[in-house]
Parts: sequence; structure tokens; C-alpha cells
Amino acid sequence: MRKYLWTLLSVMALLTACSDSKQTTGKNPYYPEEADEDTAFVTLEEAAGDSMLVGSSLYSTTERELEVMAYQAEEIKSTYMLQLMLSTYDQDLIRAEQKVREAEQSGQCSDAEVETLHATLDYIRGTMDLKMRQYTLPASGVIGALHSTQKAVNNAKTHEELEKVMSNCSGYFQTLPTLHLIVKEPSKQREVHRLAKELQRTVERRRAELK
Repeated sequence: MRKYLWTLLSVMALLTACSDSKQTTGKNPYYPEEADEDTAFVTLEEAAGDSMLVGSSLYSTTERELEVMAYQAEEIKSTYMLQLMLSTYDQDLIRAEQKVREAEQSGQCSDAEVETLHATLDYIRGTMDLKMRQYTLPASGVIGALHSTQKAVNNAKTHEELEKVMSNCSGYFQTLPTLHLIVKEPSKQREVHRLAKELQRTVERRRAELK
């Protein structure tokens, strides 16, 4: 059991490139127990409903929403933060593009304002492309960690042993549904998603067996 736990923790430490100081805390910096207030994410939907973030015109409202999304992208400083952003990024980007189209077609925005909106949208896309290059992980490492975790879960002999595996990487298990999003190679994302779902099912099965 210790062998599998050590393997899992070693792989996760390698994947997250955590510093020596963070490793000594006993917590996995890749999946922090609590999100820091300074890095909390505000969804585009929430920004639209906050009177402090909404301007007095269609242009200012739209630009404010885009600025929130741009700030979120700029503040990504880890794989974990990238995973959080990517969990809603596609929907947020579609919404942002729709808001820019509406502003452009409304006739209420000047040419300069429309140009600014498109520039901000392009900046968001470009920043996310950069963060993806910086913080996505090789599929081989992610898949290796999933296999190691699967072995540890399967080899747990008691409920206590299983819960120890779970508690050692609690954040990791919580984010399994979006783990594939931070895989560097798009062609491997489906495999990672499949393995993550398989691990989730294994955990549920083992918990039922070891009650």
C-alpha cells in the first residue's frame, strides 16, 4: 500500500513541479485545499449581474465583462488555475463573442469602440493560448498518475486505507471531471477523460465494498 501511495505522490509532485517549500507542507499545491481570495474566479455571468462591474452604456458593459475575463486569464499562474478557467472557458468565450456581436450590430457603439471590443477579445484568446502552452501537462504524466491512483484505490484493504488514499489527494479527486482539459496533446484528452471516469467509478465501487 505504501509503495502505491509513494508512487502516486511522486508522480503528482513531478507533474506539478512544486517547490521544496510547498512540498514540506504536506498539501498538494496542484490542488489547494482552499482557494486564495486573490485568485478567486468570477464568472462572466456574475460580472454581468454586478452593478459595480457594469457601465452606463452597451460598450462599457460589454468591455467590463471582457476585462473580467481578460483579468482571469492574466492571473493564471498554475495548472490548477488553468483547469479552473478551462472548466467554463468555452461557454464564457461563446458568450463574450455573442456580446461583442450584439454591441457591434446595435448601432450604439462607435467604430473605435467596436475595434476596442474586438481587440480585447483577441487579447483574451491570445492570453489563453499562452497559458495553455505554459501550464498544460504531458499526457504521459497525467495518465501515469491516474494508473497509480487506480492501483492504490484497488489495493486498499480496508475502508480506512481507502479513505487515506482519498484524503491524501482530495482535491485531485474533486477535479477529475475536468482533468483532461489540462492535457497538452488534444488527441490524448479523450483517453484521460475515460481513465478519470473509470477512476471515479472505481472509487464508488470500492467505497461500497469496504463499508
